[in-house]
Amino acid sequence: NVLWRDGPHVVDLDDALNGPAVQDLWMLVSGDPATMAVQLDELLAGYEAFRDFDRAQLALIEPLRTLRMLRHAAWLAERWSDPSFPLNFPFFGTPAYWSQQ
Repeated sequence: NVLWRDGPHVVDLDDALNGPAVQDLWMLVSGDPATMAVQLDELLAGYEAFRDFDRAQLALIEPLRTLRMLRHAAWLAERWSDPSFPLNFPFFGTPAYWSQQ
């Protein structure tokens, strides 16, 4: 969530600081584990310039990623009867889709 006014401002609109900080931060890193570790270190260095970060929260990254994947699959499944969903998500439910999950 980025608002632009005289430059970018990151705004936590999802959980309004109700969840752990890592809940929003983990989605900003990508790649293989080594690349993600470098990105996360840089991200946390910037984060910690403003606020302390409990590094124990890093253990939540994979469970949060799994939960997001499950919720996305459930979202697609719930809406599958809408004709636009099979057209826009033709890969959903295929063996290739599930093997990637």
